[in-house]
Amino acid sequence: MANNNSTQITNMAAYRDTSNATGGRVRKAYFSCTVPTGSGDTMTLTKLPKGARVLGGRLQFTVAQGATATVAVGVSGTTGKYFVAATQNVTTYTEMAKNATENYGSETSAEETIIATNAAAAWTAATCYGHMEYMTD
Repeated sequence: MANNNSTQITNMAAYRDTSNATGGRVRKAYFSCTVPTGSGDTMTLTKLPKGARVLGGRLQFTVAQGATATVAVGVSGTTGKYFVAATQNVTTYTEMAKNATENYGSETSAEETIIATNAAAAWTAATCYGHMEYMTD
């Protein structure tokens, strides 16, 4: 049977693995923001440092945002990097960066300012809160 090593196992064998892949410290960047009520608005949520390996996150609104108001979480230029635009008509939390499509496990090449945007309809007045989880050191 064939065996394929992960990048981390290969790097460990060569003594050059980075601590943000194995043995790094897990950190959470918490955010809480008053939701603007216009269409096309942006919320600046938090920052991730250069070299952070993204492990996921959560986003929640205190008031359901209706059947047409969408939210996307990402960075300027790639607004859906960590959560692709979808409606948030619930008050339960939404998982962000939960798979490869949403950049789970990716490493930031520079400090990133995390933003939430809407496009389809205005948000409802509420508070948005959550966190981004990442590994560093």
